[in-house]
Amino acid sequence: MLLLAAPAAASLVMFAAVTIERRLGPAAGGWTAALPLCLAVALFTVLQDRGVEAAAGVAWSAAGHMVAQVAFGVVLGAVLMRRSLAIGALSGAVAYGAMSLLVSLIPSGLAAGASAMVVIAAAVLVPVPATRSAGRRSAAASVAVCAGAAVIVAGTTIATREFGPEIGGAVGAFPTMCFALALVVTLSGGREDGVRVAFGLIRSLPCYLSFAATFALCAPHLGATAFAVAFVVAAGVAVATWWGMRPRPSRGAHVATVALPSTDAAVLTSGRA
Repeated sequence: MLLLAAPAAASLVMFAAVTIERRLGPAAGGWTAALPLCLAVALFTVLQDRGVEAAAGVAWSAAGHMVAQVAFGVVLGAVLMRRSLAIGALSGAVAYGAMSLLVSLIPSGLAAGASAMVVIAAAVLVPVPATRSAGRRSAAASVAVCAGAAVIVAGTTIATREFGPEIGGAVGAFPTMCFALALVVTLSGGREDGVRVAFGLIRSLPCYLSFAATFALCAPHLGATAFAVAFVVAAGVAVATWWGMRPRPSRGAHVATVALPSTDAAVLTSGRA
């Protein structure tokens, strides 16, 4: 029964990503879709189904696979700048799989530490593309993202049951909602909107990582109370990453133009002392 209820709950939670995408644009939608909301539902489901140790193991695995999420976002965004949606989607998925294989060769704690450095660097260095409203595609995006949320929660739980927490974490960390959202907005709004979703994903990953790592550290000692601690930590990181999503020209700032697939170039702002 829980396996049916959890995906439905995750779908309702992820509807927020569609609302924000509609009102604030694809970059903000990608940022929201990458928040650890579905991971929290998946971890709660695993905790009820397999216990605290299994849930903590899934969280450690998900934290270690953040470097694979960075690879997915960077490759998807970079390929979409020059190539088709099909090539971009395939390249992003292959990049995630290849990096996940590398992650599986090292201990979870070490992988999480390495992921932390990569995630922070990527979130700081990735450009902040100008956003625009995307209301015309909200219905399709709603179906895609909510379906992705249900799939990832069910997939994480089943993978943990059948193959253990390491594989469950790898499945849970795959950016299914961002992948679905990128497909929808690229088909309806153009490749540059898909690039914006990918970059929004990367900007949001420090929040995801902080939630997963905090839960993994606290769950063996606090049990279900670890969710509250992890949410508090992740909320603080989310505020910082959302603030970083806003391009804010400062005095003496240098405005760089990065060519995106359409005729409209995205103006990206980077501060210079």
